[in-house]
Amino acid sequence: TSFANGNLRYYKYVNGDEIIQVFQSLDERRDMLEDIQHRFIGPILFIAPLFLIAIYIAIGKGLAPLVMLSNRLKERDAANLHPIDMKDVPLEIAPLIQALNQLLKRLESSLLLQRQFTSDAAHELRTPLTAIKLQLDMLKRADDNLAERHEIEMALNAATERSTKLVENLLLLA
Repeated sequence: TSFANGNLRYYKYVNGDEIIQVFQSLDERRDMLEDIQHRFIGPILFIAPLFLIAIYIAIGKGLAPLVMLSNRLKERDAANLHPIDMKDVPLEIAPLIQALNQLLKRLESSLLLQRQFTSDAAHELRTPLTAIKLQLDMLKRADDNLAERHEIEMALNAATERSTKLVENLLLLA
């Protein structure tokens, strides 16, 4: 509302027969808001960066054990499946490290079984192949004796069948 001495803000409250009216200069109101801004927003703008720095430091310290664990795991190669050292481990990540250690133990066991299987499969495959090779050598040296050649061919066929079944079983296992 405009009056002779400037713009005023006008408030009216009615409660039954009572009426309360308040006038305030808009210039005075603007000055009061600026004062509130300087008193409250200024300190907040000063404190906010300090608060953010404190949060950054606190989060960094809180995540330090995970960074340490991450670095320990990065240093490992594929052959190093030994458990992670539990010494100097914060309680917060101890269950995680225990779970990782159990996983590493299962992985090591699985790799050991795989190496054993590969070794056994290679040995099992070598035996019939050696038999086939020997039978072929005997076939080259055999005379024109048909009975002897037929016997060698039968042994060759049997060794080939064993090799084929072994390879089929290995493929089935794979």
